[in-house]
Amino acid sequence: MTILDTVIFEQSSIIRAFIVDAEKQGFGPAIVWVYGNAATNNFAGSLFTYLQRNGGLSEKQLQAAMRNTTTITVDTRSDNFQKLFAAFAKAREGAKRPPIFRAGVEGDTHGIRLSMAGPNARPENQGCLYVTEDAPYEDRAYLGKIMPDGGFRPSRAATDLHRKAVDLVADDPWQAALTYGRAMGKCSCCGRTLTAGKSVEDGIGPICKDKWGL
Repeated sequence: MTILDTVIFEQSSIIRAFIVDAEKQGFGPAIVWVYGNAATNNFAGSLFTYLQRNGGLSEKQLQAAMRNTTTITVDTRSDNFQKLFAAFAKAREGAKRPPIFRAGVEGDTHGIRLSMAGPNARPENQGCLYVTEDAPYEDRAYLGKIMPDGGFRPSRAATDLHRKAVDLVADDPWQAALTYGRAMGKCSCCGRTLTAGKSVEDGIGPICKDKWGL
């Protein structure tokens, strides 16, 4: 019995008929997404409540749910991001502000910006690192999140260059910081302009280097 079969079996006859019809129209993944994420995702929860109250969803609602199923692919690599999470843990010791880490690859004119999910984050985001473009807030595209289990869940905005930057962070945070700092002329941690020769060469200032354990 598949997940969708289980969902159908547990519903009223009206909802069962709707789900069967939705599957015939190709919306099966949307139904699975709604039921599988209703407890942790606000949008999925609202669709689930609507479905239970009204016995079905509109085509627009199903299409919106389908768009979410395109973002659930997880890039997973062995021993992922262990060095990065360890560096964030060290940087948070005694920090007055949430630590920020920046990284880049050759050819990327912006770089990526990583930050830890805050204490008020939704349950599915607890312990994750958010990945965005390194740009002013109003222009900062959300690129996905790095999960504590070592997976990267990209958004639709993530390009091949962004993914390459995440790959580099997973394999070698120090090299990713160095690449960013040399290309941008800014510290990969605090974002300040680098002036000293050694700092420019390292891509990170001496205080941040010690603070992050890099």
